[in-house]
Amino acid sequence: MTEGVQTIVIRRDDLQIKVVTDDTLLSSVTRINEGAIMGVIGIMNVQGLNFLAVISGCEVVGQLSKVNINKVATVRLLAFQEGALDFKVVEMLNAAKQMLEDGFYFSYGYDVTCSRQRRVKWMQSQNKDAAGLIACDDNYFWNHALYADFIKSKVDPKWFTPLMQGYFGQVKDVINGRSVSVTLLTRRMHRKSGSQKINRGIDDLGFVGN
Repeated sequence: MTEGVQTIVIRRDDLQIKVVTDDTLLSSVTRINEGAIMGVIGIMNVQGLNFLAVISGCEVVGQLSKVNINKVATVRLLAFQEGALDFKVVEMLNAAKQMLEDGFYFSYGYDVTCSRQRRVKWMQSQNKDAAGLIACDDNYFWNHALYADFIKSKVDPKWFTPLMQGYFGQVKDVINGRSVSVTLLTRRMHRKSGSQKINRGIDDLGFVGN
C-alpha cells in the first residue's frame, strides 16, 4: 500500500467499520476487486442480507463554483455474503439499482443538498456537525439512512457521497460578446417520496407527497 493511502474495512458479521492505513492490518482482509468506485452510497439491507452500494460510473454534467457536478450513471451492489441469491432478493436489488441510476447527482466539493443561501446560513450558525459540512440539508440527502453503520462506527464523513435526486442542467453561450451560463437545479425531498397513489396528503410533521 502506498504510504498515506487509506482503506475502509467493513466486517461482514457485525458491520463494524474502520479506516486503516497500516498494511499489516489488511493481511486477513478480502479486497473488493470490482473496478473503479466513484463513491460509497452506503449499506443497504434487503430481506435480511447486507449489500454495499457504490457508484461505479458517473458523468460530469456541469459546474457550480468551479466544482464538478456529477450524475450517477451506474451503481453496483456488492454482497457481504457468499452464495446464490434468492430470486426475490435479486428482483429487489435490480429495482434499487434502477432507481439509483435515474436522476441522482453528487459532487466531491459542492453541497448539492441545499441552496447557496441556506449553505451560508448553516455556516454562520457555527454548527459542529461533521456530516453537515458535506450535506447540511438532510431533507435532500437521499442516502443519509444508508450511512447508519458508518455513523455508528464514527467513520469520517469524508467517505460519504451525499446523493440528491432531481435535475441539473447547464447551458453556456455567448451573448453580445459576453459569456453567459444558465443553470437549472431542482431538488426532490426524500420525505414522503414515491408513487402518488401511495404517498398523498400531509403527515404529522407537515411533509407532503412529492
